[in-house]
Amino acid sequence: MDYDELTRRYEATQYELRVEQARYQQAVRVLSGIYAMLYPPRFTKPDGKVMEFHSPMLHQQMQELSDRIRAIPEELNAIDAVTASPRTASTEE
Repeated sequence: MDYDELTRRYEATQYELRVEQARYQQAVRVLSGIYAMLYPPRFTKPDGKVMEFHSPMLHQQMQELSDRIRAIPEELNAIDAVTASPRTASTEE
């Protein structure tokens, strides 16, 4: 294996690492967006009273949450479409 071949393999590995990092970041963004829509947890005050959140926009929030959950596969595949490159096919020899 010569220097040029090692350099090509190194560059391909670096590219694959960047692609996987981008996929990871996209997954974090999608899941963080869903997490942000969840209600805060119930908590019990020192006097024993339980406090919980009740939204006046329950229907809209549940619809948005449902839409975001259903879109997870599409969102995660979007990064694959962006990072798909003929370069990766040629380096997998």
